[in-house]
Amino acid sequence: MLEQKYVNALNYILSYVKGVFKVFIFRGRRKWLLLFLAGVLIFIVSGAAPDVTESVYSRNVYVVIRGFQAITTSWAGFSIAEILLFGLCAYVVSVAVRAILMRPKYTIPGVLLHFCSIAAVFCFLFVALWGINYNRLPFAETAGISVREYTASELNEVCVELINRANSLRGFVAVDEEGNVALPGGKDGVLDKSWREYDGVKGRYPTLDVRYSRPKPVLLSEVMSFAGITGVYAVHTGEANVNINVGALELPFTACHELAHQAGYAREDEANFISWLVCDQSSSAEFRYSGNFIAMIYALNSLREADESKWTQARALCSEAVNRDLKMHGQFWEKYEGPAREISTAVNDTFLKIYQQEEGVRSYGRMVDLLIAYLQQ
Repeated sequence: MLEQKYVNALNYILSYVKGVFKVFIFRGRRKWLLLFLAGVLIFIVSGAAPDVTESVYSRNVYVVIRGFQAITTSWAGFSIAEILLFGLCAYVVSVAVRAILMRPKYTIPGVLLHFCSIAAVFCFLFVALWGINYNRLPFAETAGISVREYTASELNEVCVELINRANSLRGFVAVDEEGNVALPGGKDGVLDKSWREYDGVKGRYPTLDVRYSRPKPVLLSEVMSFAGITGVYAVHTGEANVNINVGALELPFTACHELAHQAGYAREDEANFISWLVCDQSSSAEFRYSGNFIAMIYALNSLREADESKWTQARALCSEAVNRDLKMHGQFWEKYEGPAREISTAVNDTFLKIYQQEEGVRSYGRMVDLLIAYLQQ
């Protein structure tokens, strides 16, 4: 007989298939809008009982969904989601053009209703396929990490620890002719290695034991850089999409971050911490350095807000090579500053707040609380 958890997962999937079928047989596109309301209701209900969401959805239903997505999309070396996005944009433009040329057959309210119906389906699938994970138990709770409020002195100690790690690891990473950090296997090598790095943490953290697939390079990576985006998890296809335009300092951490989303951890602070955890326990010096380098930046930023004098003292501990990497990292992102990045940040901030990450884009930096708790333990 099937285990009860698989029976629960199967019943969950069948109930949604039945619900979608019922909506499909209704006539009129307005009925599709009910899916949006259904998605909102599911999200609210799942947030009322995080422990149930964790045990039923995140550890059972989502594991089945993730396995199915891995089978259906991992075969492609390119991002299927990106290709589908191109197709969707072309479709929207074609419908808009036809609406303009073929009026009054196509009316503006009718076209808007059509687009809203499509959006409702996408929103429902976003919640059902992955978004419920926003309401699962915190990773700290399932991993046995006690998080509390910390003093500036404790934050300073962690900053010093991360700086010392970065200084030490910098001497072991591969470098190019100019002495800058290099990736021995290239960027493709990082993508090949990143998803296998999770094998090293599955045993200790069972909630990370899902079926992973290789992150996908994004064709429009340069555009993502202008928007200030390093990676995107494509919920509908289950693909971890990575901006391969970023440098060797950031790419391993970014790839592992998107894979944390693939593992079912939706919140950005948790994805950042899990990425650091995976990188720090890697056998690759480049992965360990990338993880600790990015974590050091987050920690130093938090320390600067809490106590600038301590930040000045800690910052002075960085080695010459690490300082050069910090300068290069800053110069890279300065090239892409502009309106597109500001708009993208505002949109992402709004999106995160909608999904109950009250601090918006600042939630990325909340990984520091997890770092302090973990390193103190």
